[in-house]
Amino acid sequence: MNTIYKNLCQLLCVVGACGFGINGALAQDERPDTNKPADPQVRIEQLKLTCDKEYVELQLYKSEVDVLKACAELKSLVKAQLNQITAQLNRAAESQDEATLKNAVAQMSRQQQLNADEQQANEVIALLNKIETSYEKFLGINWGAGLALTQINGSPYIDSASIVDNKVVVDKSYNYNAGIMLESHFFWREKDLKTQTFGGKAMGHGPFIAIELLNKEQGDIGAFTVGYMFGFKNNIKEKNSWNLGIGFFVDTNVKVLGDGIVAGQPLPPNETEIRFKEVDRTGIMVMLSYTFF
Repeated sequence: MNTIYKNLCQLLCVVGACGFGINGALAQDERPDTNKPADPQVRIEQLKLTCDKEYVELQLYKSEVDVLKACAELKSLVKAQLNQITAQLNRAAESQDEATLKNAVAQMSRQQQLNADEQQANEVIALLNKIETSYEKFLGINWGAGLALTQINGSPYIDSASIVDNKVVVDKSYNYNAGIMLESHFFWREKDLKTQTFGGKAMGHGPFIAIELLNKEQGDIGAFTVGYMFGFKNNIKEKNSWNLGIGFFVDTNVKVLGDGIVAGQPLPPNETEIRFKEVDRTGIMVMLSYTFF
C-alpha cells in the first residue's frame, strides 16, 4: 500500500512539473515584443530616431534600407492614428457631450504633431533619394579639371640657353613641369558605396585619362596621361568630388637642345645660333582634380 501511494505521489509530481513547464513556455511565448511596443505612440517615437534627417546627413545609419523601412512604418502608423483622430472628431461634431468635446480639442493638437511626423518621414525619404542619385552620378564616367605635376625621364626641359665664352650654356631647365589638365575618369560601381570610405567621406576609384591644356613651358596641349584615380565625395547630397590621380604620361612637345649641340661645348662648325627641337618624353604625373561637370 505504501509503495502504491509513493508511486502515485511521484506521478503527480512529474505531471505537475510538466504542467509548470508548459505554462512557463506559454507565458514566455506570450511576452510582448520589446522592440515593437504595443503603444503606437511609443513606436512612433522610436521610429523617429531612425527616420531622421540629421541621422541620415551624418551617415550614422548602417543601411539605407533600414531607414526606408522605418520611414515607411512611421508613415503607416501615423496614417492609422490620423484616421482614428478623424473618426473621433466626427463623433465629437455629432455629439453635444462636454467630455467628448474636450477630448476632441486635445486630439486636434495631437493631429498637428502627427502631421509633422508624416512630413518628417517624407523629407527623410526625399533626402535618401537625393543621396542615392548623387552616388549614382558620382560613380561611372565623369569629367574633372585640375592641376598636375609631371616629372620627365631623360634630358630635362630646356627653357633657354645662351653662348658664353664660345660655349653653350643652359640658362633655364627643369625636370618637373606643372600644368592644367582636363580628365575623364570611371569609378567602379560598388554594391554599397558608403562602406567604402576614407576619413569618413565616401570614396570611389578607377582608371582615368587626361590631356594637358596649358603648362608653363609650351602654353598649349602637350601631355597625354593614363592612370588610376581616387575620388572623395565633397557632399553626400552632391556628386562633386575631389580626385587624386597618379599616372604615366607622354609629352610630345619637350624642348631640348638640337642635334649636335651639347651644353658646355662650343657650337658645331659653321653655326652661330643655338638650335632647339621638340621631342617626345615619358614620365610620371600626379594630379589633383575637381569633378563639377
